[in-house]
Amino acid sequence: MVTDPAHQRRGAGSLLLEWGMKQAHELNLPIFLTATPAAIHLYRKHGFQVVDEIAVDLSTARLTERRVNVCMVYPVPFPESPPKPLSKSWNIELAPVVDEADFIRFAVIEDAAFEIDPLMELAYPTDRSQPADPQHRANQHMDLVRTYPCAKFVKAYDTESGEMVGGAKWIFFDDPDRRPDLWPKEWSPGTNVPLCEFFFGALERKQNEHMGEKKYLLMGILVTMPEYQGRGIGSKLLSWGLDQADELGYECWINATQAGLSLYKRHGWMEVGQIDVDLGDWGGEKGKLDRTVCLVRRPRPKDKERKMA
Repeated sequence: MVTDPAHQRRGAGSLLLEWGMKQAHELNLPIFLTATPAAIHLYRKHGFQVVDEIAVDLSTARLTERRVNVCMVYPVPFPESPPKPLSKSWNIELAPVVDEADFIRFAVIEDAAFEIDPLMELAYPTDRSQPADPQHRANQHMDLVRTYPCAKFVKAYDTESGEMVGGAKWIFFDDPDRRPDLWPKEWSPGTNVPLCEFFFGALERKQNEHMGEKKYLLMGILVTMPEYQGRGIGSKLLSWGLDQADELGYECWINATQAGLSLYKRHGWMEVGQIDVDLGDWGGEKGKLDRTVCLVRRPRPKDKERKMA
């Protein structure tokens, strides 16, 4: 399954996948595939399960990394209540996150979006058989807004159901004398505090090194419920902040996972640094590096019309 790079993360892959899944449902047959690491999240959100992996030693090609593809199956029998089809054209609107219920829902989406991120699984180890409690995280967000009003939370919601399906946190660094704490002063119960302090501390140092005392916007969080990903919701949430940054003439900063790089680069961000974490040092797979990429976006001229993806 392939998509033109210029049109990736816009739902084409999901539509192609759903065509085959529909045939499998009608025939009551399983689906087998071999996936690259970059595509695993797409198949997982459609219900595929990892059943095996294939490790490829790239040293013969003079490459040092270890490539692991995974074998996945969409099983039979199918669930009694299969997920609703994603080919529907969703009508998504944006609005501010303003009340406690919204912040709790925002925290729920964060948990779902980062569930399969290996670094976040080590940083926030939880028993996935038990429902997560989003209240602590929601309280952290509400405390930030109360103490630093230039922190803006935006939600994307489905106009038919009214349900929040995505969200973003933007922080306006427009007062050099009053800068917010980027990371919590008190971590959630069960947090791997040494890992979080190492990782988030490294991100903060890199951000301060590049941005200093200048005025800019931080794209702090961008999340979408897995079943709504690839529908342009991320681009819509990005556009909300980028339009304001261009109007103000501010640069934007983001710390991005590998999965989000193509989206951010389409919107004009450029790589300026990276943070590598050896997961084996923190209880994960030995020798596996998790890379977070630091990016900056320059403001675009006000009179230049942007074509947003």
